[in-house]
Amino acid sequence: MSEFSILSYLNYLRDVNRKLIQRGGLDNTLYRKSSKQSPYYIKLDATELDKNKHFLNSLRHIQRSNALGLPLNPLIGIGLIVGKVEVSSRSKNIAAPLMFCNAELIEDMDTPNKVDLNTFWESCTLNYDFITTILGHNRDDETNSSYYNGNVSPDTLARFSEVEDKIDQICLGSDIESKINPEWVLDIMKYITENVVQFNEIQLFDKSYKFELNKLDKLVQNGRLVFIPHIYYFISPAVGELTTVTAMNLLIKQLQR
Repeated sequence: MSEFSILSYLNYLRDVNRKLIQRGGLDNTLYRKSSKQSPYYIKLDATELDKNKHFLNSLRHIQRSNALGLPLNPLIGIGLIVGKVEVSSRSKNIAAPLMFCNAELIEDMDTPNKVDLNTFWESCTLNYDFITTILGHNRDDETNSSYYNGNVSPDTLARFSEVEDKIDQICLGSDIESKINPEWVLDIMKYITENVVQFNEIQLFDKSYKFELNKLDKLVQNGRLVFIPHIYYFISPAVGELTTVTAMNLLIKQLQR
């Protein structure tokens, strides 16, 4: 098999992992969670002191949950969509990242109570759990997961493939952290709202909007979907398939060299 064929196949497998594996629950990651399901949300532009305290508490929560057999993952959310949508004739709360990637918390053994955050930007993917909800895909009530029902047009799928390419250009490149900023996130969402009709009515907040978690209830109850272009840390039930996406991204990069 030629190197080109192997590369094409790996790209195909990566897309399958991104788009077809079910991830139920990531269309509402922040709103009205119990203490056991607390998202431990914090903005990445918070002060270092606030983030360290937050990461320490979050790490302890993850450790306690993992010990009880409830795996949790630290994730980075990029862009936040908040509001309500109608799903199967009922209203559904939305508090979802537009895209997200894996992260890990590392406790500094030399400095007591010091926790560092390591982000795997190369694992960044669109939140297809949220996207399928907006596109009107069916919902499997028994498994609480979205699944493809074949009603999405080829043009819509092509637009999201273009968005994935835009994400890869940044997240698989160099100097990533300086490029993943509110301006870039807002540009990505503008492209989606302008090119995918189901997203046309989402209100875009200015990149300078200062979102706080205590504003979430008002935004959700307002009903209309709004998009906030900021970047934040949160935890969620383990999303294991992102590990596969990360591994494939690295292998594809090696072959392309």
